[in-house]
Amino acid sequence: MNRETVLREVLKAANTSIDSIKALESVNTDKQFSVALLEQEKNYKELELKVKDIIANEKVEVEDEGFLPKIMLWGQTKMKTIIDNSPSKLAEMLIQGANMGMISLTKIDNALEPGVDRSLIEELQGAYNNTISSMRQYL
Repeated sequence: MNRETVLREVLKAANTSIDSIKALESVNTDKQFSVALLEQEKNYKELELKVKDIIANEKVEVEDEGFLPKIMLWGQTKMKTIIDNSPSKLAEMLIQGANMGMISLTKIDNALEPGVDRSLIEELQGAYNNTISSMRQYL
């Protein structure tokens, strides 16, 4: 896997994380948990902007994912939270998403060509770890 692929994958992961958090925000009713979600969203947005700047500077082509994945994400979130939209349930969903992201990121990391910069992968891993740590208190 080369640098361009890493840039695309990290951007996709950051966007998915942002969309997931926004979907959880739409069903959340707890003010304290809203603050925690906004902090997590801010972290992923900072990473997203950083990657977008690199992509623009290096002239990497990125395809738009379209609306279908976002619509599916929102629909799944609504379905999973119909009965329980407590901070505990939302934190659990966010932790599960971060864990799935870590698995995908590990596969990308394992497929890297020698010498490819890993710093963005490490930064995304840090964001996932931060999400998991900060959401534990709500379980």
